[in-house]
Parts: sequence; structure tokens; C-alpha cells
Amino acid sequence: MDLLPHNETFSRQGGPMLIVEMTPNLLGIKIAGDYDDLNELYDAIWALTIADSDFPEDKRLRGTADELAMSTRLLSLCYDIRHAYQGDRNVELKDNGLNEWTAEYLGIDTNLKSVVFSVEVLYPEAMYEALILNYLMAKRTNHMLESNAVDMRDEWPGESLLDEPMAIVRAYLAKLLAAVGKQATKGRFERIKKGMKNYQYAAAMYEQWVDVINNDFAGMTKRRRAEELSVVVRDITECYKHDQYLDMKADIDRAAEKHGCHRSEIQIPGLYEWDDIEW
Repeated sequence: MDLLPHNETFSRQGGPMLIVEMTPNLLGIKIAGDYDDLNELYDAIWALTIADSDFPEDKRLRGTADELAMSTRLLSLCYDIRHAYQGDRNVELKDNGLNEWTAEYLGIDTNLKSVVFSVEVLYPEAMYEALILNYLMAKRTNHMLESNAVDMRDEWPGESLLDEPMAIVRAYLAKLLAAVGKQATKGRFERIKKGMKNYQYAAAMYEQWVDVINNDFAGMTKRRRAEELSVVVRDITECYKHDQYLDMKADIDRAAEKHGCHRSEIQIPGLYEWDDIEW
């Protein structure tokens, strides 16, 4: 049997795999991969979202109105990911990762390219969605603990670590933080990681605040964005310290009461009116 020569191994470098990186102008993050990579991520995120009457599913948890509204925000991310792997966003051809010797050994044309799909997400939005995902994974884990006669906390590796949707999402979040860490100073990155632990209040936060932060962040220069990477996370996780947030919250409460709807249905006019986005 023929073997590969020493140090000549198959590599996926440049080939399809889930890639998360910050965009050149630090406006957001770019999620890239082949069809299977993005479809897998889509399914994992969708499985974590709170089930509602329109899309009942035994494997998805029920939640409060606030948790449902927070969870629904993730559906916009799912929408973009799905359209990405359907070819409606960015499409690139990249090297398939095979070196010349391996390609010859396997009888594969070295000119074959891998199709990579991608989509961009505004940085504040991506970090808020990361908080939501952490919140929903904690809820899912608690549900597993309460649903089993055996205390899973006393077992290893534990059911939650074997849960496929959470494993996939954890890998995505690890790549997201690694991408941010490449652009942030050490001090800012430490503050970002610390802030991302404050996910327990995600459902209580009025998500329109993220719309405001998204809008402000898009209007900044690249240099200013680099300086604000940790500030964005702080402003989201410590929103209750902002007078602007508290004023907005009061206005939304009055509007929701007037129209007899949930607060998530109230929109702030005048946002997202920029002409072009240079990612």
C-alpha cells in the first residue's frame, strides 16, 4: 500500500471550513464556509431558538414573551446564513487545499476549486447575537438538568456537552471571539470577554438599543471602530447605565401600551439610512 511521504498530508487550508473573521474596515464580521458548513450552523442556531405557535417543534424550548422576542432576533441571522449558502450573498472560488503530490496520488485535478459562501454581519449585532446564543444555551442546559433524574452536573462529559447544536454554536462563538481578539488590544479584548459573560440579562434588554448602536457604529471611521470594540459590548451588557437607553425604554413602553403590542414590535425611525456600506 502506498503511503503519503513524510510531511505530505491532506490539508483543508484554503478549502471549505467555517471561517469567521472581521471585515477589512472593522464594520462587522464575515461568516464563510461551504454549503454544508453554513447549513450546519443555520440548523444549530435555529434549534436553539425559542419555539412559538407558528413553528412548534418538540426539540425547541418554550419561553416567555421577552425570550421569544430576543430569540426571534436570531432568525434574521439564520435568514442571512441561509441566503448565503443558497448563493444570494457572497460567492468565492478558493483552492481546494490539496497539495500537488496528494492530488496526483488521489487522481484529483489540482485546478478544481472549492465554492465558499459568505455573509457579513454588523459587529454590534454579531456580539448581541452571541449573548443571545449564550443565554439560550444556558436555558437549554438547565432544561437538560431538570429533565433528567440523574444530576448531570455530577457526570462527565455531561449531556449538554454532547448536544450537537450547542457544540456547533460553541465552535462558532470561539471563532467569533478569536476574530475579534486579532483586532482588539489585549486590554480591550479582556474587557470584551468579561462583558460576554453577562448574557443572563439579554432577554430583558430592549433590542432597539442594538439598532441604535449598530447605526452609530456604522457611521464611525475604521480607527474609531477599533477603539470602540470593547465599548460596544459594554454598552450592550450595561445598557441600564445609559440615560439614552432609559429614555428610549420609557418611550417604547408608552408606545407599546398605546398600541397594545409587545415592546419588540416598536421600531425607532430614522435608523439604517446610510447609502453604502464599506465592510
